[in-house]
Amino acid sequence: MARLISFIIGVIFTSLGLLGFFKPNLMYLVQFDLFQSFCYLVIGALGLKISLDKEPKQLQLKKYLTVVAVFNLVLMMLGLIWPNLGDIFHLEIPEHFFHAGVGLISALTADYSQDLS
Repeated sequence: MARLISFIIGVIFTSLGLLGFFKPNLMYLVQFDLFQSFCYLVIGALGLKISLDKEPKQLQLKKYLTVVAVFNLVLMMLGLIWPNLGDIFHLEIPEHFFHAGVGLISALTADYSQDLS
């Protein structure tokens, strides 16, 4: 389960990172910045690398999902408090929902996989 969720998160974040480099304004709903696209690309590549290993260790998957959960939930909270984030990130309302959803799913998956091992 943790492997599948890590793979899905890796694909989503890699796609968003690449999309942000080539199309910074996505239907005028989301604005991708260079730093944000780079962070998404790194998180996505790490998720794909960990999930596509022949024998991924459960501890690596749990740590990855925990880091993704903390990263996304902190971004959601910062975006609600300070949406412009010092001209580094521009966080709009759809991104708050995205970060909340990914953070919640990855936190629950990390906790669930911890209970199984």
